[in-house]
Amino acid sequence: MKTTSRAQQCFIFSPNDGI
Repeated sequence: MKTTSRAQQCFIFSPNDGI
């Protein structure tokens, strides 16, 4: 997981966790 955009990365990798 890159530290570019944690919010977006988390949303992309784990939609449930983002939402």
